Amino acid sequence: MKTIFKSLLVAALFVGVGTTAKAQLGTQGSVGANARILKQITITQNDSIRFGTVAAGTQTFLNPQSQASSTNIGFSAAVGRLVVDASQEEPIRITFDSTVVLTRTTNDTSISFVPVISVIHGEQEANTANRTNSVLLSAQAIANPITDVTGPSGNGEGPVGLITTSGVDQRTTLFIGGYLYLRGTRSVIPSNGPQGTFIGGMAFNIIYGI
Repeated sequence: MKTIFKSLLVAALFVGVGTTAKAQLGTQGSVGANARILKQITITQNDSIRFGTVAAGTQTFLNPQSQASSTNIGFSAAVGRLVVDASQEEPIRITFDSTVVLTRTTNDTSISFVPVISVIHGEQEANTANRTNSVLLSAQAIANPITDVTGPSGNGEGPVGLITTSGVDQRTTLFIGGYLYLRGTRSVIPSNGPQGTFIGGMAFNIIYGI
């Protein structure tokens, strides 16, 4: 797509020059150019998402902000944790799948995982205090990138969110939990539904927002 776009621009420029030459008009013009160069964004996975052993027939929700407020999760459950390192106080756009398919390891039976993400400035451990102080990811504009890690009124779900990084270490931590559903629905996995061990993965695309 980039190659096609550049070719169209060149073609349009040649047409314009040709028309001007036929009219025998002399003119000059100029265009300004500017760029802001920021540090390369890096993202580090520190912990994988683990729901543990859960019971079919009951809603499973791993709350990224609170283990105690989670429902129907196993003893070994843990939120995923990613750390974004980028230029401080710059809007950063995160895109990810709103729904992730988890597939049973023994055959192609699958369920749905709907990620819910909370964020906090700095590189932080996934302990109770930090999770409580984190904010659900929002796609709305960030009013004050110095103090606000994300926009207002977020629900933590994808496919898009905006964050900033800390002015101290230029990092922000993402805590990742979410819901398990019957595949292709927002329905609880029934007691007679798919059972077994299910695995999958999430992909993130992170760029500067402006």
